[in-house]
Amino acid sequence: MGYNSIAHFVLDDKCWMENYYQPLLAKTEAFLKKYDYADEAREFVGIMQQEIFLACFFAGFVLEGWYNSKVSYKAKFEHKRMKNILEMILLENVCKEFDTGFSLKNISITVEQGEKILVFGPNGAGKTTFLKILSCLLSPSSGNIKIMGYPPAKRKHILANIGFAPQSGHLYDSLTVKQNLEFYGKMYGIAKPQLEERMHKLLAQFNLTMKLDNKVSQLSKGMRQRLLIVKALLHDPQILLLDEPYAGLDLESAEYLHNYLESAEDKTVITATHDFNSEIKTGQRVIIFNQGSIVFDDRWQDNIATFKDFYKRKVGQ
Repeated sequence: MGYNSIAHFVLDDKCWMENYYQPLLAKTEAFLKKYDYADEAREFVGIMQQEIFLACFFAGFVLEGWYNSKVSYKAKFEHKRMKNILEMILLENVCKEFDTGFSLKNISITVEQGEKILVFGPNGAGKTTFLKILSCLLSPSSGNIKIMGYPPAKRKHILANIGFAPQSGHLYDSLTVKQNLEFYGKMYGIAKPQLEERMHKLLAQFNLTMKLDNKVSQLSKGMRQRLLIVKALLHDPQILLLDEPYAGLDLESAEYLHNYLESAEDKTVITATHDFNSEIKTGQRVIIFNQGSIVFDDRWQDNIATFKDFYKRKVGQ
């Protein structure tokens, strides 16, 4: 059977024509036009309408394969990464060693999307080091890390999805609240209209709208802490890391923070704290650090009142 006969045989198969040949022809024509080969596209369609079918089919198949491999590679990679997006944080045998010794020893955890985790531990247990590694402020000495599917080498992608509010984060005292947020918004690459909208929404949530034009040096400690959290949330990150966020907060500020965290169901939040009364709920995931190691990582199912005694046993107090 020659090329001419094969072409007619295939072209007469209506099912094959409608489900494969015609869509392939359309895709190939679109591909040629996309790269400014309009004349070639017209010529290609003309040939395809003739009887030299196999040669054109082969050309179309090769073109489609090349197009998919070049143009769709990034989309395919993103799709593969997004399949595991529920696994927001993955640490495997992570260690951090300073000159004074190990701050973290063989830390392995998995954090899923939307989890709210409380991290406890005595001073020097490794809580802050743990948060700084997650936020890319420190590099681990060894071990594997993935944040939203990205390794630490993809720092830009990680930082775009993480908000970190340290206990004593940096703000410019001589600038106003608005000027501080505009500065950090530009650093995050947020367009001005979106920045204005995001800034006003967060300031309202944390009751700081009236302080918009006040210098940071004029804010109370509680207001300053709230502003640090607003700054961490400015780029709408998927993961929020809080280091002692309730430390020094007055009741009003603590309530605003609590209300926000309650409403942020889609956010993954990891809070390091010393406050045994800070939002522990039955069934909540709790991690306890001691001397650089995790000594407890589970959902707290017992009476909340018994947690303090349990914690003291775990850290040897």
